[in-house]
Amino acid sequence: MKELFIWFNRTRVPEGYPLKDDFILKNSFKKDKAKEIPTQQWKLFNPFKMKFPPVDDYKLPSEMYMVIIKVSNKKIFFDYYGYSNNVAFASDKFLGFLQKNGLDDSYYEKAKLRVIDLEGNVLTSGDYWALRFGKFDDHLFDFHPEAKKRVAGVKNYFLYPEMDLVKTIPSKNVYYLSEFCYHTSIVFSKDVKEEVIEKFYSPEIYKVSDFPYVYNNQYKWDILPFDNEFLI
Repeated sequence: MKELFIWFNRTRVPEGYPLKDDFILKNSFKKDKAKEIPTQQWKLFNPFKMKFPPVDDYKLPSEMYMVIIKVSNKKIFFDYYGYSNNVAFASDKFLGFLQKNGLDDSYYEKAKLRVIDLEGNVLTSGDYWALRFGKFDDHLFDFHPEAKKRVAGVKNYFLYPEMDLVKTIPSKNVYYLSEFCYHTSIVFSKDVKEEVIEKFYSPEIYKVSDFPYVYNNQYKWDILPFDNEFLI
């Protein structure tokens, strides 16, 4: 069995990451309406019921704005940030890593991401992207449902400590899953673990086998502090 790892961001994030409650994601920006959230048809796209890539108003706009409404850091910096609804944010460098390791343009739409404050000032020093995934790798895995763990406090959702690959593809070391507890994270093989640790900023990496415990205790900071025994 090939050892697998997962990059999973908890609710407390490393310095440089904005908290999810501290920004608005939208496809346009006007300084006098900086906090206004316009109707955004692209959010209504459902990759499980609609053909991917989407067309017309359901397409991800070519440019998106992450408007930071509470600035605790003068600069924003991160490499990978799982958001929601199969949307993730990536630095230009991390996007290159994904493409090199099997998550190419067929997996997602991408938009140039402008990270700005309420005045429209840019808060990043490099290029960033918003990615919306519509192609998934679940079919490459055996989740071993006989060993599944129930998600704490949620019915009919599970975690899979013994999940492993049933099919390997040359040059593919990174995977994106639609499975509920995994869809804001990136799963990757041991072959690229050291590259992730050495080249990217503050990755929160766990063994897939440890992930169920981490996920179920992610909000219990007294039991599972930020720097914990499972964090690689």
